[in-house]
Amino acid sequence: MELKFPSDKELYFVLVTPEFEAPTKKMRAALPAEIGMVHHVWNCSQAGALVASVLQGMEAVKRAAINAGAFGCTISGAGPTAVAVIDNEHAGHAIAKDMVQAFLHHGNLNASAQVKQLDRLGARRIHKGASGHYTERKDGELCKIVVGVVEASHLLGVIHRDLKPENYLLINKDDDFSPKAIDFGLSVFLKPGQVFTDIVGNSYYVAQAL
Repeated sequence: MELKFPSDKELYFVLVTPEFEAPTKKMRAALPAEIGMVHHVWNCSQAGALVASVLQGMEAVKRAAINAGAFGCTISGAGPTAVAVIDNEHAGHAIAKDMVQAFLHHGNLNASAQVKQLDRLGARRIHKGASGHYTERKDGELCKIVVGVVEASHLLGVIHRDLKPENYLLINKDDDFSPKAIDFGLSVFLKPGQVFTDIVGNSYYVAQAL
């Protein structure tokens, strides 16, 4: 379903994060190498109950955001941050207050809120140059920087393990050649001779050979 946002207005993200952490890396480390069927079924039922309770609380938060005037509200991909969209910063702070209260009332969770202006840099980038695209040379320059970030991490003995466009951010609105890698939640330190067999990352960006 296409979402129609007012193109002539500045948009703001209302980001509300409950004081709850479940880092993927730590959660994976807690899992044993093998799980019997009985424990597998029990674990799945407990996971389902957890997800159900989280979604119920999130529905209350989304409802609070919509009732306060937000265009829409959803949970971030990795969670548990709730994200609402509005076109007015002052209204955004009012929405954030209601969402924080919903987290506390329905989930018994304290939460912190931020209101950030949406940067339309991604939309601007595809209109670079007369053709609307980067030249092959400019593409090469940007790719070289991106690969250089990976090389620097490897020289430090760190494997990111979740490289994708979403995990690169630009630190300067006026400079398209300052990408920084983020989200090292799945990263590990590499030791000489060590072999990793974990299946991690996003299936959309895994090598076709796998």
